[in-house]
Amino acid sequence: MADHNRNPTGRNQWVQDPVYEHALKAGLAVLHHEGLTSDALISERLMSDFGIRAAKSKVKRRRKQYGFLSGAAAENLIARMDLVDLILKRVEMDRARHLGPRSIWHQLKVHHGLICRRATVEKIMHDFCEEDFAAREPTAKKVIRMNKDPEGIHEQWSMDGHDKLVKIGFGLYGFVDDSTGKILGEYVVPNNRLGDVIGYLYLDQVEKHGGCARQNLSDCGSETTVMFGIANALRAQ
Repeated sequence: MADHNRNPTGRNQWVQDPVYEHALKAGLAVLHHEGLTSDALISERLMSDFGIRAAKSKVKRRRKQYGFLSGAAAENLIARMDLVDLILKRVEMDRARHLGPRSIWHQLKVHHGLICRRATVEKIMHDFCEEDFAAREPTAKKVIRMNKDPEGIHEQWSMDGHDKLVKIGFGLYGFVDDSTGKILGEYVVPNNRLGDVIGYLYLDQVEKHGGCARQNLSDCGSETTVMFGIANALRAQ
């Protein structure tokens, strides 16, 4: 009996072709970006689209090796809070709140190459954006939208809070110049519903820009009362 292993690496006579592997990885990347998840279908498309022969079993192994996963396996590759952050960022980019879970899921696939479960996207959106689902109901009251036509820079500031992350202790508040659409300031505070807090944030913007806007555009929540008084006092100077 031999006193040593003649094949310690376990490799047989089949030598891996680096050119083939590079082409296979590139083809898998393209099909992953398209959202294909079936190993059998991917095997067929590799042959028909790229002339690459790869059995279903090899496709499965290489997808795992290169990280081209989907469903629960793909979700395990990313931290839960990072997944929540990606979804909420896509939701925030939809200012009219027209996109539902399926559309957000599709955007994750196209823009981030992440094919997670639709049920996961829907659950996260329900957890953080429940009011958006109610607003999309056919019987929901429609929001009346009007054009904003400020005369120039710093003629009008818009400001509002964002409550999507309040459940985990992060209240957001922001200021935007309506003429340019530039974000003047974004803040994370423990509570964005307190008048003193919003008043302080407003003064921070006034100090930062060396003055206040001619008019402010906000909702009529109680948190804006202190800011309203400060703005009137400054304009009276």
